Amino acid sequence: MQIGVQIVTLLIRQCRIEADYPEIDFIHADRDALIDVCQQYDIFGIPSFVGFKNGEEVDRFVDKKRKTEEEVTSFIDRYLEK
Repeated sequence: MQIGVQIVTLLIRQCRIEADYPEIDFIHADRDALIDVCQQYDIFGIPSFVGFKNGEEVDRFVDKKRKTEEEVTSFIDRYLEK
């Protein structure tokens, strides 16, 4: 049951982060279903964040480590400054 609790906690954090940044379109991709796209963008860790503006990549937060809420919001704030 611990895994279920962790998943629910992650989803709540994700929803809260998305709600805090209504100016950003968050797109969720199933890495297993879109492995070719993930390989194209060198996305191997989950979760990963790649920021695009006008169709161009401007920032990324991609690694194999788990990301804290603070790390994610820091990335988003940095992305918004670009």
